[in-house]
Parts: sequence; C-alpha cells; structure tokens
Amino acid sequence: MNNIAANWNSILLTLTLAFYSIFSHSQTDNDSLLSQGTEYYEAKEYKLAKETFEKLTELEPENSNYYHWLGKSYGRIAENAPWLTAMSMAKKTRKSFEKAIELDSANIPALADLKQYYLDAPGFLGGSKKKAEEIDKILQKLSK
Repeated sequence: MNNIAANWNSILLTLTLAFYSIFSHSQTDNDSLLSQGTEYYEAKEYKLAKETFEKLTELEPENSNYYHWLGKSYGRIAENAPWLTAMSMAKKTRKSFEKAIELDSANIPALADLKQYYLDAPGFLGGSKKKAEEIDKILQKLSK
C-alpha cells in the first residue's frame, strides 16, 4: 500500500512540475521576446521579426500589441516579396491588424495602420476607402 501511495505522490509531483513548467513562461519572457522582435523589425530583419511575433501570438493570443507588430512585419515582407508572396503577406497583414483591433478596439497604432492598409491596398486584397473612413471616425473619437 505504501508503494502505491509513493507512486501516486511521485506521479502528482511530476504532473505538478510539468504544469508549472508549461505555465511558468512569464511575462518577463514575453517582454524579452517583444523587445527582440522590435529590434529585428527596426534592423529591417522582417522575417525574423515575423517569426518572433508569430511565437508571441501563440504564447499570448489575446495580446493586441503582438498582432499589430505581426501585421507590420507581414507588411514589410510583402513590400519586397515576389507578387504571389506579396499578396499572401498583404492578406496576413490586414488580418493581423484586424485581429489586433478585435482584441483592443482602442489600439490607436493598429487602427492607424489598418486605415492606411485600407487606403493603399487594392480592393481584391481588402482595400476600401469606405472602411478607411470608418476607422478615421473611430480615431477621431479616440483622440478627443
């Protein structure tokens, strides 16, 4: 009987340590990754920035700021990519900006970038002057 209890205690301890390891990824680690991602972005290492922000959105899928930076990275990749890749990256740019705003409707930098996307992108990639105007109204309300 003591052997069974010892085995269960060992199993519980192992599970507790495993859960702690999974959930102990701290905000400090995410802040470090955010700093690394923005450094990549500023250094024009957009693919590395994209990979970093993709990881951050996986670690913290409710963080609007991470999706905004991810969208910015996709956009920069799209600017210098072959046509088909550029189209794919442009769609991901828009979706990331929209996700950022879905998570935080007052994310002014993401709203401003989405507005610019809507103004610059052709209609088949989701560009829309009407949507840009709607966002402009939201930005005006937020700036008051």
